[in-house]
Amino acid sequence: RRAAFLGSVLEPLVAVSAMAAQVRAGLWARNGRSMHQVVAIYSIYEGGAELDLFMMQCLAVLLPREPFVQRIIDAFGLKDHLALEETAGVGEACEVMVEELLVLLMHIVGERA
Repeated sequence: RRAAFLGSVLEPLVAVSAMAAQVRAGLWARNGRSMHQVVAIYSIYEGGAELDLFMMQCLAVLLPREPFVQRIIDAFGLKDHLALEETAGVGEACEVMVEELLVLLMHIVGERA
């Protein structure tokens, strides 16, 4: 029960981080300019990204490791790409998404809250 509640708290935080990563990866071509502005505002306004990172760090401590990491991977849409199987058609956008995912995980684990 507790893990389900904490997971529901984690979902929107990870969804916003994944959306920002998609914008940086160039996956928002149609609304690109406005989405870049939204991500810029999120990053600087009232420390939005920093507060979300702090919450993710707290949740990383409270949730079991495997489900926590799996939720982040699923939100970034990289489950198939991170499997140990050969994937065809891995493009630059996918590489950027994997990089963004790894950077987020390093921030969660490595930065002091």
